[in-house]
Amino acid sequence: MSSYSIPTWAEDMRVLFDFICQTRVSSTAADSLQHQLQLNKQRFIALLDYPKKDASHRHSLKTTKKTYINRTTHNVTEDFIEKTLFISDQLDIDEYISSTLLMHGVNKCSRISSNSVDTAVILYYDERSYLLACLDVILKTIQDASVSMEIREVCRQFMAEIMRERLVIDNQSASFVTKLLHTLYSITKAINAIQNTGSVTGVVPTVGSGKLGDVNNIRIDRLGDERVYIVQIMYHLASLFNIEADDKLEMLKLLEQAELTDLATPYAILTMIASLSNYHQSEEKSPSRETIDFIDRFHNRIMTHGSTIPVIKATVVLQWILYLKDPIRAQAVVGSSNRDRNDSDIQQLLEAAIQTDVFRFINYYLLYFQHSDGPIDSEIKSLKAITISEEPKVIDQTNYKNIKADIRIDFHRFVIYEVEKLTTQFIVTQFDVLQKLKYKEEDTYVPLQSPMSSETALVADSENGKDQCRDLEYFLTLLANVYRERVDAGNKFWSKESDGINFFVRWLLDIKINPTVSAAFDFLGTIATGDMGANSLFALFEVGTEADMASSTLFSWGKPFAALEFYIDQLKSNEGQDCSIPAAEESILLKFLYALKQTVQYSCEARKLFWDGNNRRYRNILIHLLGCPTSIYLRAAIFNVLAAFCSSWGGGVNGLGAEISCRVWCVLDDSDMLRLKSQIDDNKVQAQYSARSANLLREIQYKKTQKLFTETLAIVQLIGSAIHTKNKREILISGFTITHSSIPAINQGSQTMGTIPFISFVVDDVFDSLRSQEYKHSDSRWQLTEACLIVMENSVESFDLDIFDNKTTREQLEAAIEHNSDRKKAEEFLLAYLVHPGFQVLMRILSGGRVINELFDVIQQCACKETKETEYMIYRKRCLIHALRILQRVLDIQGIFCNILIPYVIGFSKRKETSEFQLRGITFPPLPSVVLLGQLILFKTGMLTQIAMLINYEDQEEVCLLSTRILHKLSVDPKVIQNRPSRTFSYVASAGPPHGMSTSLACLLNSSKAAESIIFGVSERFSINFPEVITCDDYEYDINNIPFWLASETLKNEYNYPTEYKPRVESSVRLAIVDALIDNAQSKTSSPSLTEFLLGYHPSKDGSSNVIQDTETNKGRVVCFHSILDMMRQGIEKDAFFVDDMIEDTDQHNLTLIDTHPILAEKCYELIYRLCAKKALSASTMRYLRNRENFFYKQFDAMSARLEDNIEDDSTSFGGVMVCADGSRVATDFFKLRSKLHQRGWFLQSLALELHSIANTGQKNHAHQLLELLYGVNRVNTDRGSHNDMDTSDYQENLFSASACNGFEQPLIKIFELISSLEFIWEDNLLENMKVDVQYLNAFNPQTFLITNGRGCEVYDIRRIFKELRKKQQDMMIADELINVQMVESEIGYILAWAITENHKREIQFGKIHCLKAWKQVIHVTLLECFDMMSVETRERITFKLLTMLLSKVVQVKDIDVDLLKGMSEIILALLNRLRKDKQTRPTSQLPVEDLRNIFSGILDCIRQTSSTIVVRGDLYSAITSFLLYLKGHDKDETCKNLEKYIIEQIALYDYSLLDKICTDAIDGLDIWKTTAFIALDSLNTVSLQAGMPVVQPFLINKNYLQYFIDMIRSDDAALSNIIEQIDAPLLPLYIFESKLSILLTLAMNSEGAQLLLNHQIFEILGQCQFMKAHQQDLSVIQMSVDSSIELAERANQLLLPTLKLIVAILTTFGKKNNMVLLKAEGWVRRQQSVLVSILREDERLNTLLSLEKLRLATTIIYYISCRKGYSNDLFKRGINQLHNSILHLHIADDLASKIIPNTTEEKAWDSTPNQVGSSSSILETKALKLIKAIQNNVSAYKVQSVDTQVKKNE
Repeated sequence: MSSYSIPTWAEDMRVLFDFICQTRVSSTAADSLQHQLQLNKQRFIALLDYPKKDASHRHSLKTTKKTYINRTTHNVTEDFIEKTLFISDQLDIDEYISSTLLMHGVNKCSRISSNSVDTAVILYYDERSYLLACLDVILKTIQDASVSMEIREVCRQFMAEIMRERLVIDNQSASFVTKLLHTLYSITKAINAIQNTGSVTGVVPTVGSGKLGDVNNIRIDRLGDERVYIVQIMYHLASLFNIEADDKLEMLKLLEQAELTDLATPYAILTMIASLSNYHQSEEKSPSRETIDFIDRFHNRIMTHGSTIPVIKATVVLQWILYLKDPIRAQAVVGSSNRDRNDSDIQQLLEAAIQTDVFRFINYYLLYFQHSDGPIDSEIKSLKAITISEEPKVIDQTNYKNIKADIRIDFHRFVIYEVEKLTTQFIVTQFDVLQKLKYKEEDTYVPLQSPMSSETALVADSENGKDQCRDLEYFLTLLANVYRERVDAGNKFWSKESDGINFFVRWLLDIKINPTVSAAFDFLGTIATGDMGANSLFALFEVGTEADMASSTLFSWGKPFAALEFYIDQLKSNEGQDCSIPAAEESILLKFLYALKQTVQYSCEARKLFWDGNNRRYRNILIHLLGCPTSIYLRAAIFNVLAAFCSSWGGGVNGLGAEISCRVWCVLDDSDMLRLKSQIDDNKVQAQYSARSANLLREIQYKKTQKLFTETLAIVQLIGSAIHTKNKREILISGFTITHSSIPAINQGSQTMGTIPFISFVVDDVFDSLRSQEYKHSDSRWQLTEACLIVMENSVESFDLDIFDNKTTREQLEAAIEHNSDRKKAEEFLLAYLVHPGFQVLMRILSGGRVINELFDVIQQCACKETKETEYMIYRKRCLIHALRILQRVLDIQGIFCNILIPYVIGFSKRKETSEFQLRGITFPPLPSVVLLGQLILFKTGMLTQIAMLINYEDQEEVCLLSTRILHKLSVDPKVIQNRPSRTFSYVASAGPPHGMSTSLACLLNSSKAAESIIFGVSERFSINFPEVITCDDYEYDINNIPFWLASETLKNEYNYPTEYKPRVESSVRLAIVDALIDNAQSKTSSPSLTEFLLGYHPSKDGSSNVIQDTETNKGRVVCFHSILDMMRQGIEKDAFFVDDMIEDTDQHNLTLIDTHPILAEKCYELIYRLCAKKALSASTMRYLRNRENFFYKQFDAMSARLEDNIEDDSTSFGGVMVCADGSRVATDFFKLRSKLHQRGWFLQSLALELHSIANTGQKNHAHQLLELLYGVNRVNTDRGSHNDMDTSDYQENLFSASACNGFEQPLIKIFELISSLEFIWEDNLLENMKVDVQYLNAFNPQTFLITNGRGCEVYDIRRIFKELRKKQQDMMIADELINVQMVESEIGYILAWAITENHKREIQFGKIHCLKAWKQVIHVTLLECFDMMSVETRERITFKLLTMLLSKVVQVKDIDVDLLKGMSEIILALLNRLRKDKQTRPTSQLPVEDLRNIFSGILDCIRQTSSTIVVRGDLYSAITSFLLYLKGHDKDETCKNLEKYIIEQIALYDYSLLDKICTDAIDGLDIWKTTAFIALDSLNTVSLQAGMPVVQPFLINKNYLQYFIDMIRSDDAALSNIIEQIDAPLLPLYIFESKLSILLTLAMNSEGAQLLLNHQIFEILGQCQFMKAHQQDLSVIQMSVDSSIELAERANQLLLPTLKLIVAILTTFGKKNNMVLLKAEGWVRRQQSVLVSILREDERLNTLLSLEKLRLATTIIYYISCRKGYSNDLFKRGINQLHNSILHLHIADDLASKIIPNTTEEKAWDSTPNQVGSSSSILETKALKLIKAIQNNVSAYKVQSVDTQVKKNE
């Protein structure tokens, strides 16, 4: 059997779906998308069909016990065969497909905690769903204007190809739509079969095989979803392509039998409407023969066949008539020549459709979701509710009034689109019908006498009889719901360029019948949604308004307000009597108030004029009406109007809404609406209001019996509207400052409490009582709950406490408390926060009372619903979101609130005798104790688990994000606030210092029954592949790198319209989860942490660490870790078991994660590093990664060598160009580049840890594998598993033996390219074409705005810069009104662009350094720990090659970054140190001499570079020293002499410029590098002397550097003395002194050098130094610790020993005969006699080798000076008699050698090592004895010399 013919199953539609979604946001992926669509074309055409059961395959499986899995044969067990056949029977699929499917189920069952069979079935239906989802998203992409034209065209062409395909169905040629219809019927049949038999075939399974368990319900749900998907796809095809006539007829037949309770029915109706819509027909100048034939057949079917639901057929007829009446075909298909289609017949058909109530059917059945009360109306059952109802017969399922369709939310826009087209076309083509309906309505109208005056009545009421025509009213109501709450959707009714449709509004003005007038006002209100519509309606009604309002026309502002004014007088004059507004009048007034609300909501002009302009009389009428006994609906409508006045968006932008809100607060407060005059009893609400009060609590009492909360809801919504949160657009424009506040200030002596009573009413009275109430409508409670939550959310969101995080603010408040300075100002400042709604809400939440419990209950009740249920319970879903937002905000600000604001409020307030307190003369109730929210969450049973479960709330992205962020904030330590109030206040209980709950949180979650469900949910979020696209509107993600002034969506929202939640990078759930994991994986985080819980770590047996491993019992615990590794494995490898070579990957799947999701990839690699670096997790994590999937090897192997690979992107908002070292230019995205740099850095750091780990644990196999990949050219088989499966017996010999050296022909290419690719320059595009001459702001200094961001990179603080620039602009405008504002704006824009461009450069540079440092770590680890695993020759060759390449790179590349150069120099030094460490002595001729020459010359060239810095040269100086020491460690031969000669020649090049630079750095360089310069100079001098070519010494003399070096000793004397005296003195002068003395010591060891030192007065200068005398101080009398005393003593010795050695060296070089030298030495001794005497008198403390060495040097010096002629003459006069006496009395015994105490590690080793085999004395004792003998010899020689001199003198 050919492998291609073997049927199989693949789980690849999800990958394709993700790929298609990715391409939707890319304009460059059109070719890739086209390729992938073509590859899967046959899969789409086959749709849901799989090969059926095959008898031969079944027989083969049973007899051979073999099957094909992914087209590969496998032996299987009896159990596997039984399950395979069972799945085949259940799904009616081929046995080989069933085998592959079962294997997938076996491998994935642990992820969903199910068995393999159920998992396989779920996977089967998942794949089918993704296939349909792919088709759906392709079709939606074609119609999505936000997608690039290239992508849309690819999708269009692909679907056009599929539509042209001819398929064979039941042996007949058919279209793709026919295939869809056939599949729809098949699925329906399958659902019935499963319900009856448990199998899709409809055959009861054989005995013993049983049925599937709970998964059958899932199957039925999935099949139901598939039916809906199928009809949706049919709709999209019908809306994009011309459907074949037979398919349209088949759809008509489908609808004739359709039932209202069928979930697919509404979609099918829309599909039929779309297929007949004139917008979707092929262009024809006149009907073709095929069109005429179709019309005949379709019309005949309509006329001759009935329908199960007549109104469905009427809807089709309505669209059919519009199709026929289209001008293109009307003349040809309608008329007397057409049987059954003349004008009269068509008219009768249309009238019949209208009489069938088609308008109301469309409105109530299809557009239910657009109704203002739709979401809360429980009287109409949804299809889903009917489906699960236990008593479905109670409801008449043929009456659309009892049922509303169950249409998916994402399909709502298509319903609106089709109904809008239908109604628009009806107005345009059937306007005469509307005119007739109007006449008919007026003819059937029967008036009733109005009880009010005819002068003020709006319209006369009528008797609502059965014969009254109301079709026009229904049509207008339908229109109103089409345009309801759709901003600017109704503009075509106002625009004169809308093909004449604007006449329709003018025609409405003539309507007079009561219900229709109501509908007209409703319609006019809906098309006033938007700036243009609101202004147009305002102007239209202004035209009909007269000065005498009662004389105004009906459709005006005057007439309705006149009616309201009339009723105010009537109701007040008849107070206490049964008087009310007639129902018909009230209905009109309610719709009018809705139109008014929409107008003031969206029109700035209307809002201004109605509130403060000539029309403010209207405002007063509304406020006065609130004081009248009207219906709750009318009062609610007025409150809604006031809420519109207060709103911050629409017409309320630019501070207008905030200004009105402040005044509305005063209006509400003055009206005493919420102020009780008596106490409220627990059992009965009793309240007395003033005469003007609307008696709100009376309505609250009324609602208990009526179960209605209309007015309460409106008041709560008004309060929420009057509390404004930040307007993003205004914040950006103003410079990140809040310019308008909607909260009124209260001052000393004020009789009002501001907003406090209103917040108390909402939170304490309404929100707290919601559970105990009964409701008429099912979702009324949640509607009211949402309104309360909005008030609370707006309160805490608008409560900005950032100013308290400012140190200056706290210092000013502290000063006001302590010194009463500006106390009044401080109290007013705090009072504004105290009366803010946010303060009141926070106090109630953090006090742990009823409010927080209610908040928790809301979350738990809303979250317990399945997301499919909440999709249609919009208020529950919103409540959940609002509640989570509140928790997140509270977590953000609770630290400042509890620990700063409350203490300051108490500190400034006056406490009364009662528990109350006063601030600025206003009395407030006592503040309760508060605790942090985290503690309250932990205290609430199940709350923490519930929040964690919400991380995977299916498609509710915002819920998932908020839950993730809340859990994140709870798990990490909050920022500790510095400079808290210094005073403590005993009478307030504060929350104390903030602290994290990581350990408690992890323990609680781990012990929860839902632990595995939580982990699985998190893993599911990782599997959801959202495209990663950053735009300027994501500025909050990274404000310092995203130019916020280019945030088009934000800035384009001029009226601050509420926007729907959109998944963005800043709101990515995956990124938020990884952020939480990273923060909880930090080294300082205690265990167990949230990360350890989610990733599946558990304590080891000994409890010393946490481990992770795969076992049978913990499969469900590690799925999250597996998901992360799966993402990181993208593009690297596939599971070998599931690879099917016949199925080609998508291009997306071939790219690694860093290429497709760079930000996510960077964070994932950082997480891995954090896990590997954390001590408690490190060993287990790396072992797991190593053994499970050879992680480090495969990841590094897949990492591209060059940074610019797969990084090109020229369609980004943050573009720039990488200018590489070779001159190539690569256009890319800043964020992608930054992430790729850091991703490499994190991985290389992890790799370094892995190398360190395996080197220390002796895992040579893994070490060899990684080292070969790092430094070799061959490749290890990447399919190798763990080291246990590897055969590496010959591996080391072949790759790491000496014979392998020849294999490195092109070594190190990847490890070198990794660092080489960092040599680029970033050119940002942001400043491109921006040329601004800064004049007004030229004094601006950006350096004061540098901050360190979260990454550790120093960047400019863009927020502060913009604030400062805006402030400067305002100051200039105040001081000079003639400034050019536009020019200042340009300068601000330029400065901001420059700052962000600089930030980009800094960030990329920082990323380079991160990558370089990580690369250095890898090199260091391999050099220090892993190179011993290779032969010396191999590692030497590798080192030489690395050195050669690095040095050549440093020399050759121009404009290289200083930091990169520094990093390379450090690596060069490390490599040379490693060479020196390999102490294998051999003749120099055996070394790679040419490489050595290149290395040395390369080092010197690097030093000579003009672009090099002292920091870089310092490393290179050390490199010179290491290099020369390396050469010194080998045997000398002729080659060595030649190499030394070459070195001297290199030193002398360019007129000794090298020596000049070294000396300059030694004198004037940074102190830390002076040391290395001196040492390098000493090394070069030494090698020149060894070569017999002393070039250094003459240079030092000729350039006078030697004298300068010696003079530096004198100038540094004070600093050196300070080092010995002060423990905290800087030590750099000490190190410089030691290195300086080192070179002087070298000079002193040859006669020329010693003479130079003598000539430059070395004895005189050293004699004048005081630091030696500081050595004499008795440290025991100084009050300091023992450790400090020892430290100072060690420093003194570090200064003294080199000095003594230098003196001894000079004396030794000149010998005992040079009296002049001896005389100078005696002069030094005389000056430093006290030091030498102190050393001579230390005989009692001679217990270390160091003390013996000092004494040897001192006695040597004294002996030498005693050799001068005349030394013994006049010792007293010469002042050295004390020294003479001291040495004469010095006695050192030989047994002192056995008493020496070892101090250093080396000495301790000597002490434990015998000097010789069999010897009883140690090496230490031997060395001590040698020193003692030298001292004794010096003393004896001195005595002899002194005696001889005295004898000769006597003679």
